[in-house]
Amino acid sequence: MPMIQGENRQAIQERFQALTGPVTLVIFTQAVDPPQKSQETTEIMGELAGLSDQLSVKIYDFQEDRDAVDKYNVERIPAIVLEGAKDYGVRYYGFPGGYEFGALIEDIVNVSQGDSGLSDQTKQRLSSLEKPVHLRVFSTPT
Repeated sequence: MPMIQGENRQAIQERFQALTGPVTLVIFTQAVDPPQKSQETTEIMGELAGLSDQLSVKIYDFQEDRDAVDKYNVERIPAIVLEGAKDYGVRYYGFPGGYEFGALIEDIVNVSQGDSGLSDQTKQRLSSLEKPVHLRVFSTPT
């Protein structure tokens, strides 16, 4: 049975009409002793890719495909990299359920459009930073 059903499926398809360029959902997992939720992560990414011709999926084994792990700088699994015209550095670690799922959908659209969704004022303030910043956002289901 599909993980994305009914009204949710329809709402996502409608949102994906805003996709303007291709996005590859690059998934990292492992065949031997995969971590919890790896299979579910792979399945739901496949379902998402089936909702738009602009989306495709690539799957890498974290232990075997070390060149890809290094290229995308993946630190743990399961991992999802959103890659559009370029790699914007968007990474999801773990299963993107709950509130994270909505953020994932919006990030897919933003990556497709090559736009961060940030206001001009925010972009201006960020451009004044003198050193690179490694930004991480953590969320929990509780």
